Amino acid sequence: MLPLLETWVYMWIGESSQSMVRIIFPFFYLAALLLLYSGTVQVSGKRWVGLLTAFLLFFIPFSTAGQSNAFAGYADFPIAVLFLAAVVSFIQYTRDPIDSRLLLFAVYAGALPWMKREGSLLWLCLIFVAGAGLVRQHKLRFALFATLPGLVVIVAWKIAMLSVKAIPTHDFLPATMENLMKNAPRFGTILRLLLRELFSITDWNILWIVFPVALLLLAASGKRLLSLHLGALVFIPLLLYAGIYILSSWNPYQTHIDCSLPRLISQLSLVALLTFGIAFALPDHKPPALASGET
Repeated sequence: MLPLLETWVYMWIGESSQSMVRIIFPFFYLAALLLLYSGTVQVSGKRWVGLLTAFLLFFIPFSTAGQSNAFAGYADFPIAVLFLAAVVSFIQYTRDPIDSRLLLFAVYAGALPWMKREGSLLWLCLIFVAGAGLVRQHKLRFALFATLPGLVVIVAWKIAMLSVKAIPTHDFLPATMENLMKNAPRFGTILRLLLRELFSITDWNILWIVFPVALLLLAASGKRLLSLHLGALVFIPLLLYAGIYILSSWNPYQTHIDCSLPRLISQLSLVALLTFGIAFALPDHKPPALASGET
């Protein structure tokens, strides 16, 4: 609940101070470490692998020194932590379907749209992946329950903005067929800049190089469904984030990409790191074949 926490700090010290409000953000970093540890241990059953995964966060340069790092006061790292919490809760639920874990997933996912505008897209991806699994298991009521908190936040926020006649931002053009066709030649440049950022050692070390390898290792070790879920929860928002620049109103639009794409990628980086940690804990022996429902 970053907006409310920042307001509380401002009221506590009696003024709006962007330097003082940064005292909040080390707690998000601590939360990320604990989630990486617990999420990895839940799947691997190995504490040392959980400790190693949490330790590797120190070696992601963007998280500690990037433009929207964990301590800079921007909302991108907190939203990454919230997204990670929702993913960990979802993994726990798929492994042991206890109602309280689904409740946690619904709360964490539902808070994403409140944290930041991009949170609505992350929420949609979570609901798509989780909802598909729940519907496949004939748990329609549970799927609707998981959707409700985020839907209430999004609708309530839209109503609030309309009631105060908030002026919308103009960073993007309307999503019309004319604008899409006109800006279609941007696709090549957007893809090039996306790949350049993902392979940037100074920002991400080798995180985005090993992430696809981690997915393949998970699938090969018998965790095909988990690999599919984690891959979808990273690649779908990543492609949507990159694709939105087709409607950028900036001139040149490449400047828009350079300014915002790294921080958007940072929102997905913790789940990518979790994936690597889980895949690193390969079983000591070949797992038995599962007929259905493997996670």
